[in-house]
Formats: sequence, C-alpha cells, structure tokens
Amino acid sequence: MVGCQSLQNGGELEIAHLFTCFRKNPSGLIALGGVNLVGLILISIIVLVLGGEALRAMLAGGQGSLDMEMMAANGNQVLLAFLVGLALYVPLAMALWLSPVLVALHDTKVIPAMKLSFIACLKNILPFLVYGVIVLVLQIIIALLLGIISISLTGRLTIALVLMLPVLIPALYVSYKDIFPSYAIQSKP
Repeated sequence: MVGCQSLQNGGELEIAHLFTCFRKNPSGLIALGGVNLVGLILISIIVLVLGGEALRAMLAGGQGSLDMEMMAANGNQVLLAFLVGLALYVPLAMALWLSPVLVALHDTKVIPAMKLSFIACLKNILPFLVYGVIVLVLQIIIALLLGIISISLTGRLTIALVLMLPVLIPALYVSYKDIFPSYAIQSKP
C-alpha cells in the first residue's frame, strides 16, 4: 500500500516500502492480525461444532470413515455450518478489509479503523461481493492450472492467492482511494 501511495504521489516503488508500516505503526497492524486470527479461530470452532462428525470426516479428506450415507444424512447440518461460518466471516472480512490501510497510512486506531472499514464495505456491499466472487473464481482457475503440481487443493488455492497479490494489493489501494478520497489526497508516504 505504501508503494502504491508512493507511485500515486510521483515516487518510485522500493523494496523498503514492504517494511515501512512495521516501523511506523507495528502495534496497530499486529493488533489487526490478532483480531483476524482470533476471529478465524472462533468461527472455525463454531463451524466444526455445528457441522458435527460429518463435517469433521469431510475435512479429514477421506482419512477415516467418510461414508456417503453419513454425508447424505447430515448434509443439511454441514450446509448450515458452512452458511453460519460465512455469515460470521463476511462481517469480519468487511471490518478488516480497509482497516490495515487506515492504520498503516493514517495512524488510525484499530477499533475506529475497523468501524470505518465495515461501514465503507457496507455502503459498497455490491462491489465488495462482486470483487470477492471474482477473486475466488480467479483463485480457483489458477489453482486448477497449478493442478500439474501434486499438492492438495488447499495448497493450490494458497499458492494461487500468493500469485494474485501483485494484482490484489493495487486493486485494494484503488478501492481505498475511491472510498476515502480525502484520506488518499492528503496522505504522503
């Protein structure tokens, strides 16, 4: 984000931009990472509890007794678990979407940054959802293209996300500039 901001202000892209925010406001970024980690752990626990044995067997990837009859009998329970997980994850993602930019570039406190991010995403819910679907589809396409490598689907999706970062970060910066134009205009690297 600092690199994108530098380019916007006529500067150069430098390797040092990767570490600037950790010198400027590391506690805020670490706090956001902690909120994300704790949120994901709690959501995962809730999903696993709601999904029951059928979900645990499915996530085990066939290790153990993945019985199709059990899956058919418990399909509604697994679907409910995933839907509840999604309903809990989307607000977390909305609160964390733009908050790192606000914390890193403007020294906004963590809670106000999360509130601003959530409200901004809520006001722009359709673009937020379309962007999410596009990223997911691209991630799956890249993961399928990586299918020649013998790794799990989860590993391929992770590699696909890493490969997409050079496009995702500038796209996130552009959305930040559009949503918070007064911040973007006033800020200097």
